[in-house]
Amino acid sequence: MGPHLENTNKKKSRAASSTAILIDDDGSDGPQDARVAANDSTYVRSYSRALLFNLASFILPALYSTLSKLWVARIDASLVSTTDTYTYIGVVVEIINEGLPRAAWVIIGDEASRSLAQRLALTHTLILTQAALGFVMSIAFAAAAPAFAKSFVPGQIRTVSVSYIRITAFTALSSTVEVAVSSATRALDRPDVPFIISSAKFAINIVLDLLIVSPFHVGNHTPSVLHQAAILLSCNLVSALAGTVYFLWRNSLVASRIHNFGHKIKQTYASALACTSAPWPLYLDRIRH
Repeated sequence: MGPHLENTNKKKSRAASSTAILIDDDGSDGPQDARVAANDSTYVRSYSRALLFNLASFILPALYSTLSKLWVARIDASLVSTTDTYTYIGVVVEIINEGLPRAAWVIIGDEASRSLAQRLALTHTLILTQAALGFVMSIAFAAAAPAFAKSFVPGQIRTVSVSYIRITAFTALSSTVEVAVSSATRALDRPDVPFIISSAKFAINIVLDLLIVSPFHVGNHTPSVLHQAAILLSCNLVSALAGTVYFLWRNSLVASRIHNFGHKIKQTYASALACTSAPWPLYLDRIRH
């Protein structure tokens, strides 16, 4: 009887210990499952937020362009074709902007092999380079306004169109800066910056249209297509500047405090310029073919 009772007690103790191990395992999996669920929930919220920001960033410019043409049609329907010169300017500027989203995603978005300081240095270099190219192209458009109008605008409205082109020529500068900032900040996982740009452009457009070219505008002037061109230029320049300032405040200045960014940036600008200029042969090859 003694050995039998001893074996029975050993079996019971092993069963109890196995049960205890199972209970411990179940208890340890609980927090892990909770962490996984929390991470999934955070990912879904982040994805939804980014999707909404990007949709709004694409929808608002379309509404902005439609409103601009509606105001010109109300001022003088014969001058609607003049606004097409703004579209042609944008098409030419796309030569500079072509490939930037992909290049920014591949180079600036590469967080595996580049530090935050290096990625921000690349972003700053990209913005400065695009701004310089956009300014040169704006000067070229303004200087060649008569030839540009002769190519795309009927003769009876060509005089007004030349002035319109000279005013809107500097939207090339705002366009290059806007595309550079939007592409770089999306690569940095900051879709709120393009949303700020689109929202500022749309809001400023509505306010200035109401104050200057609407039926109940402020002042005794008669609204003209040149007023609309000035509004267009103001909206584009201010929104591009607002997006750039917001990006610098929200990302770069914060990073300089946390990561001692100011010390590292001097060492990374040279390599940043080399990285941003590397895709240009690909762009030129695409344009030729």
